Amino acid sequence: MQDGRIRLAAGAALLGSRFRPRLREVTQPLLRDLARQTSATAFLSTLEGDECVVIAVAEPDTGILRVGYRIGTRHPVSRGAAGIAILAGHPPSDTDTEAIRRAREDGFSITAGELEHGAVGVAASVRSPLDHEGVGFESSVGVVAIEGLDADVAASAVVATAARINSLLDT
Repeated sequence: MQDGRIRLAAGAALLGSRFRPRLREVTQPLLRDLARQTSATAFLSTLEGDECVVIAVAEPDTGILRVGYRIGTRHPVSRGAAGIAILAGHPPSDTDTEAIRRAREDGFSITAGELEHGAVGVAASVRSPLDHEGVGFESSVGVVAIEGLDADVAASAVVATAARINSLLDT
């Protein structure tokens, strides 16, 4: 750049995109199980710049209504359970919000109505292994429903799924 600064957003997204197919492959069966366990739409999100991007989704087989969460959906990383969970996976910072500090302490984030009126989301951070070039990938796994979500069941299931994903990615 002319001002001497380097911007990594595009480069980091390109490097991260190499990891996405493996991440989707590992997580899709787990997302289906998570959706069944919670009767909510399960998703996997990743960080791109300052946005949280949905890269995989599984809807529950039960219930009359489901939340449709499209792959490619974006929102600010500072809002919604998925983004807050990703930020909670970072080292502590003086700029952390109370929601990030609480998610780091609890091991999951829960939000209501932040992205869509009536929507409740629960998410946990997923650590990615470093690739051969030392690049990692920031992501979270979670569920979203329109009210009526049993937050305790969802939190337990999301945290367990994140742990399972982490163990599979470590192998």
